[in-house]
Amino acid sequence: MKAKGWTFLVSLFKTAKADGEIDFDEERILRSVDLNVMKLLEFVRQSWEDNRLDEDEKKQIIFLIKKIEDDAVSLAEYDDLLTKQEEAMLIIIREMISEFMEDY
Repeated sequence: MKAKGWTFLVSLFKTAKADGEIDFDEERILRSVDLNVMKLLEFVRQSWEDNRLDEDEKKQIIFLIKKIEDDAVSLAEYDDLLTKQEEAMLIIIREMISEFMEDY
């Protein structure tokens, strides 16, 4: 999952930067996703320390995965205006969420 997380963050950054700049809303989305992915990866790392996942840990991981998308969508829709870059970022986020969910 760690490799997926880093690959996803790089892809998201490149998408935000595609028009030559990262605007305020795109930066907020990037920061939110970065923070949430880091929280997810840390929780997954801690959860696997005993070499198994219990049901509560799985539920928490699923919650953290969904939170990545929920927070990004909230930030993107906050100003009632979705730019092309924001839409592209949300597509990448949704694809990543699907990949993460396959693991759990």
